[in-house]
Amino acid sequence: MPIKFSNLNSSPKVSITNKKIELASENSITQCFKINFSNYDGQYSIGKINFQVRLSEISNDLLLTVYILNANNFNNISSSNINQYLSNKLSVITVEKSDEAILKNIDIIKILNEIALSSTFEIYFAIKCEIKKQDNQENVTTGSFKFDFLDVAKNEVLVGELYNPTKESYLHRNIEQDISFVGKGKFDLFNGNLKVQLLDISTSSKEPIQLTATYNEKRSGIFGEHITANFEYQAVFNPDYIEIINSIGDSNYYLLMERDKALEKYKITPFSTEGTLYVNITDLSYILLFSNKYEMDLVNKKNYKIIFHYIGNTPNKAYDIYLQQIETDKTTIKYIRNSLNKVTEIKTNDIDSIKITYENGYVDKISYDNLRYVKFSYQIKLSMKLLTKIEYCDNNNTTHKEIVQSVSCYEYNENYPYQLLTAYDDTTKQGYMYGYTDGVVSKITNILKGT
Repeated sequence: MPIKFSNLNSSPKVSITNKKIELASENSITQCFKINFSNYDGQYSIGKINFQVRLSEISNDLLLTVYILNANNFNNISSSNINQYLSNKLSVITVEKSDEAILKNIDIIKILNEIALSSTFEIYFAIKCEIKKQDNQENVTTGSFKFDFLDVAKNEVLVGELYNPTKESYLHRNIEQDISFVGKGKFDLFNGNLKVQLLDISTSSKEPIQLTATYNEKRSGIFGEHITANFEYQAVFNPDYIEIINSIGDSNYYLLMERDKALEKYKITPFSTEGTLYVNITDLSYILLFSNKYEMDLVNKKNYKIIFHYIGNTPNKAYDIYLQQIETDKTTIKYIRNSLNKVTEIKTNDIDSIKITYENGYVDKISYDNLRYVKFSYQIKLSMKLLTKIEYCDNNNTTHKEIVQSVSCYEYNENYPYQLLTAYDDTTKQGYMYGYTDGVVSKITNILKGT
């Protein structure tokens, strides 16, 4: 099975040297990189390698162009001659304008295909960032952006995968799945990441409320094993940072920071002078922690405020944190909870509402939008709840009797940890079957259930 490596590993050891060249005349920034690999084990091949850069304050659409360089190019490059070395083009990537900072992963495996690998080797490449020209423009000199890469001592800037070609063939690709209401998802056949959005409902108001439930391999929640709602978060509190874990187990890190540094380096001015400040240096969102009232407010760059309550904060332990409210520039969404901290209603500052009822701690029924509702069925294996059926129902008819509009069904394998085996439409019987090798997804098959 492929093995992940990065610039934070020692085998192979990766060191990165950088030259940044800005040309005001054409409003471009070119980042030139020399990457040295040592301690490389020749019995392995490199199957994939990505390099991450950071873009921010993007006022216009951008073009990222990747060029292959050689050692002489890299040593000789300067602002006066940069363009004469940018001829061996590898790829071109478009980046849309954004108020948010963007991390972009760039595939550079083709560079390694051009050289012979030994225990120590080097690669050279450049990434030129410039404002994208429209069809009727010859030059673009207006607009702004920032183009950097992260601290290589603390972040995985270069990430690759090693495999042994004498024992296995290399396969790494994402498969997208869409079976209408049954589930939408992406599957990474290398690491077995299987994420399927089994439920996605929203109200039909001007500012709709959305509730989703996603199958994943990292967390369980109010929909049973492996399935969580989009409002289920956790946090790990540490002396120097807070780790926020979303509903599918992905983490974001917020570093403890003095307010003066946040303002000077990241142009962040918190909405309150109270609370302890933590900053995510990747997307420039921040947290204010109010320990006196067990409240944590997360603010993104659009100044949307997400308010959580928490109970425990012992270091290095994951705690559930309870989403209370989301404040945007257009509306306020409130999450009403019962005495067990289960969300029973999601509502806006108008009459819009999603109501949730439970049975034995798990979601039984969700009601929304004029007599529409969803019912859930489960099976139990070794005291574990597994979601097996979602029924989409409607009472909005002249008789006000229940009409089942559609049904999605889910089956699991027989052994712990009871991973998803099939997902299909109960009417058409169309769906997917998932195959596993050593506990990770290795095969996905279109099926017609019962044939």
